[in-house]
Parts: sequence; C-alpha cells; structure tokens
Amino acid sequence: MRALLRSAVLCTCVGILIASTTKAQQPGAPSAPASTQTPRPAMQPQTPPPGQKTPPPGPTTPQAPVPMLPARAEPATSWQNVKLDVTITDSLSADQQTRKIVSMLVLDSRAGQVRSAGGNGVINIDATPTILRDGRIYLRMTLEYQPELSAQQIQQAGTSRLAIFNESLSLVVPDGKPTVASQSSDPRSDRKVAVEVIATVVK
Repeated sequence: MRALLRSAVLCTCVGILIASTTKAQQPGAPSAPASTQTPRPAMQPQTPPPGQKTPPPGPTTPQAPVPMLPARAEPATSWQNVKLDVTITDSLSADQQTRKIVSMLVLDSRAGQVRSAGGNGVINIDATPTILRDGRIYLRMTLEYQPELSAQQIQQAGTSRLAIFNESLSLVVPDGKPTVASQSSDPRSDRKVAVEVIATVVK
C-alpha cells in the first residue's frame, strides 16, 4: 500500500516538473507591432481659384470714421419781396445835376443784382435785403457808378472821364421811407454824388 502511494506521489511530481519545463520553453507573447501611421502633412494656406483676386489683409488698427461736413443751410426767408429804389444824384457843377434811378425786386434774405454799361457809363448794384422782426429792413448793398457825359457836360466839367464811385454799405432802413445812404465827393473837383435808398416790403 505504501509502495502504491509513493508511486502516485512520484508520478505527480514528475508531471508537475514536465509541465513547468514545457511552459518555460514556449516563446514569449508577440510584441505589439510598430505604428504604421504616417505623419500628417502641415496645413497649407488656401489659395483662391484661378481668376479670383486674393483679398488684401485687413488693417491692423481700426480707422477713425471720416467726419461728414454739414450741409450748408440757406438763410431763412419770409417769402416776401422787397422793392428797392436806388437814386443816384450826381452834381457835376453848382447849377447842373443828373439823376439816375435803379429799381429792383428782391426776395427777403436773397441777393439781387443789376448790371448796366455803355460807352464810359457804368451802373452796377448788388443788394441783399433782410426783413427784421420790427418791420425794418437790414440792407447790404454795393454800388459802382460812372456817368456817361454829353458834349455839353464834358465842356462844363472840363474832362471827358469822371472818377468812378465804388461803395459797399450795410445799414438798417425803415420800410417805405427814403434814406440817404451815402454822399461822396470827387477828389479832383467840386462834384458830389449822393445815393438815396427806399426799401419797401411788397405785401
């Protein structure tokens, strides 16, 4: 009985030894294969299709907006006309006078002009009337005047060409009443020239 037990134990030990030797002789587990993935190429900048222009790069700093110029406003008007009667009295001598009258109709706060020339004679008038709240009229006026003399006037004056009068006036005149705007003298003689203005609001 003891001999059988020893044989069984011996067989078991031999089997365990054989199994251990066989397992040690088996090759190791295969290593993981090397990565076969290829590196991705670098991103290339996108180019526009043929015929399309490349947009310019944007500004690095924001640009200030360009200020818009305000529209030029016209002066206010009452939409009433002002009649201007300008009388030029020229005293060529103590006993001889000539008178020229220029009439013009101008819209309130707008400009009007009259041009007259012939031979040596010139009458040019520019005027801008403005009706004030109290009913008076603010008048800006420029005047250029030189008379055309007759043969008799040339003989009396002793010259064929007289001095030219240039005036620029700004004044307030009453509605419908005459106002002497200026009185001028010829520097070479006793000749005097007076300018009278009547401004009337046409209602």
